[in-house]
Amino acid sequence: VLPAFYALWLSFLDRFNFIGNSRFVGLLNYEILLTRDPLFWKAMSNTFWFVAFTVPVGIGLATLTAILLNEKVKLQGLFRTLYFLPYITALTAAAAVWDWIYNPEFGFLNWLLGTPGFQWLSTPEGIFARLLEPLGVKLSGFWAGPSVAFVAVMVMSIWHFLGYQVVVLLAGLQNIPKEYYEAAELDGASWWQKVRFITWPLLSPTTFFLFTLSLIGAFQVFTQVLILTPTGGVLQDTLTIALYLYNKGFRDSNFSYASALAVVVFVVILVLTLVQRRVLERRVTYEA
Repeated sequence: VLPAFYALWLSFLDRFNFIGNSRFVGLLNYEILLTRDPLFWKAMSNTFWFVAFTVPVGIGLATLTAILLNEKVKLQGLFRTLYFLPYITALTAAAAVWDWIYNPEFGFLNWLLGTPGFQWLSTPEGIFARLLEPLGVKLSGFWAGPSVAFVAVMVMSIWHFLGYQVVVLLAGLQNIPKEYYEAAELDGASWWQKVRFITWPLLSPTTFFLFTLSLIGAFQVFTQVLILTPTGGVLQDTLTIALYLYNKGFRDSNFSYASALAVVVFVVILVLTLVQRRVLERRVTYEA
């Protein structure tokens, strides 16, 4: 609690850096941040793209994987272990491996796709613009979507956290009474109908929990971005709000401005979490 309030106090000072004297400037840092700092809005826009892509896609893939792993299949324990291994791997080490996978000269991905020399982590072009360009559709700005480089970072992030989400969802699946499925089979329900009317509603508390944690975690994405794109991309196209905060504080030694960034991020995460709770919790089924 004390460091949090201390950071709030620092945000009201003028360029506090632990060396020189600082003076109280009130809301000046917030005014600069919100009205005169285009990099803040760029970082926030990139972060929102990251949240919008990784949270639903990651939980969707994890749900499908968990449902399949919950079926009676051979080597079930081995498959569960394999899916969980990426999560227990240090994020820095995992990001370093993916940096090799994306390498334009000897990377595994270019070899697999037959696209030698493609710069996965250095292509600032929007993913939507690139995909629709062969169809004659030209997109720019926001509508071009996140850059190819940022999508590459997103893919790595989904891969890394998939195992944790699968384990949590498996725990939720195993808490659903088997009697419901047996009764549905007697009524002639198909596999999809059982998933739609039994699994998904009774799994909603677990998915709601994961959505909340994933939203908060996605807004704080930092390590993989720093390892894969240390400078924030060619045109700051992979700059996230956490990386921007880090740069302001530890690269520029402007802890007052970095603290103001931290306060704004805290408020954004708090508001989105409350909105998510108000909207999604209505759809949660806690009892059959």
